[in-house]
Amino acid sequence: MKADDFIEPALTWAFCSCLMRSSQGLIQFFPALTEGKNPGLSGEALEMYQGFSAPYRGLEDAGFNGFRRFPLSIPMASDINGNGTRQTHDYLALQNWSKPVHFIWGCADGVFTEAWGRTWANRMNATFHGIERAGHFLQNSHGFEVSEHMLSRIAEERHRCEPSG
Repeated sequence: MKADDFIEPALTWAFCSCLMRSSQGLIQFFPALTEGKNPGLSGEALEMYQGFSAPYRGLEDAGFNGFRRFPLSIPMASDINGNGTRQTHDYLALQNWSKPVHFIWGCADGVFTEAWGRTWANRMNATFHGIERAGHFLQNSHGFEVSEHMLSRIAEERHRCEPSG
């Protein structure tokens, strides 16, 4: 297996471009995050920021190292920095997973498209539930629908595993 088997060449540039735009957004908020300040948000945006920033409040500078490291964990430019070998191993292992797998997917995600999600679901013999107007962070924009679908799947699995009789 090689990287192109996981990231279709035509999507590689789009993925990198979206990742860079996302990183720029994070860079904009990073000073406020490290200083424990409001980055100028209000309403729901401020509430979401407060939720995401809660684990970081009051940390020393070293506490932000994981946050800084995350973009480097994607093995695009460096297989070693992104631990691409391990990620490949884990991806292949998931394709042979014997337990139920259910994808809940934001179909408006600009990085991981609906077609990409359906391909992954198919490779893992998974169900696919797409949420049409949800983006990459669908738990934020469509949390109720995500949780309702999860609870429905859990109930189905529980019922499937109950002894008949």
